[in-house]
Amino acid sequence: MRHLFKKNHRVFYRFGAIVFIGFLIYLLQRAASASPDLVETYYSRGIAPHLSRLLSLIVRWFPASLGEGILYAHVLFGIYLLLLALGHVLKMRWRIVGTGLLKVTAYFIMLYCVFMLVWGFHYLRPDLSERMGLSTEPRQLQALESLAKSLIDEAKRNQQVIVRSPEKLQNMAIIDMIVSEDTKNFASSDLGQQMGLISGALSLPKGVLLSEGMSYLGITGIYMPFTGEANINMHVPALLIPATMAHELAHQRGIAPEDEANFVAYLVTGQSKNATVRYSGSMLALIYTMNQLHEKAPEKARVLREQYSPEMRADLKALSGYWKKYEGEISQSQEKVNDAYLKFNQQVSGTASYGEMVDLLLAYKAQGKK
Repeated sequence: MRHLFKKNHRVFYRFGAIVFIGFLIYLLQRAASASPDLVETYYSRGIAPHLSRLLSLIVRWFPASLGEGILYAHVLFGIYLLLLALGHVLKMRWRIVGTGLLKVTAYFIMLYCVFMLVWGFHYLRPDLSERMGLSTEPRQLQALESLAKSLIDEAKRNQQVIVRSPEKLQNMAIIDMIVSEDTKNFASSDLGQQMGLISGALSLPKGVLLSEGMSYLGITGIYMPFTGEANINMHVPALLIPATMAHELAHQRGIAPEDEANFVAYLVTGQSKNATVRYSGSMLALIYTMNQLHEKAPEKARVLREQYSPEMRADLKALSGYWKKYEGEISQSQEKVNDAYLKFNQQVSGTASYGEMVDLLLAYKAQGKK
């Protein structure tokens, strides 16, 4: 009995220590949210780049996604723990169940602490618009319409020089290296440094082995902060894969908010020497811009869609048809989880923030850029 008490005493002591550390990290998070300039100086441009490069040195040795393997291991171990806990409940071993719950809770607190330290504080840096000196004030409808027209023309130009493969777009096997190199070059540019992107060579984007499973969840890509890997759903139509790669690599280089990652993806792909990459970025921006225009002026959006080239129409039709096959409760549930995650990290708009890249595009165009 005394041995059992001592053993449980150690569990409670360790649990208390982990809770205390987690509470300190939470307090630091709250304090940092009120001091974004300090986050920018000491974390996003100070500690974080070294952590990102260290993670990349480790994971680049794994040809497949290390994060994906870790995720599956957690799922399997979680099922094992549930079955084990059920067995203890049936035998009314409440002390063991209680101790197990403490350990699981402690583990999740540790994950939260690691997440914040290796990447999460990027959410608290100043907005990208502030770092770039952009004004994201509301624009007139005419500006949105003009942006849509320019993106249509841009997409047409890029599409016309693409050498089509049997899979419709250039072989995706080499696109990861192209987009990675484009992102690295952009991060080292004057504009990339003004944005505060992490520079240097980081790990390539990696295709997920069970990509179709991501489609059921409505996910095209996901950044794994614990391993520093950009994970890509390679089962989806090729149209937006390069832009998705650039989006996830923007996360890898310290851009946390989704609208900012989309905006950076557009800029990165737009400066690529590869037409397939440029076309993908143009179409990503066009989709979000036309969605917003459709909400505000459906008739104007309809008229502009008539200017799409036949190839653009075919690509968008294939994309829409693909996702219709995977619509359902699973994807809706995942979107709610993602929405809650983004709002917890002070992204007030939640999943709607992806489309807010249009505000950045309008502000960027208003400065006479690109």
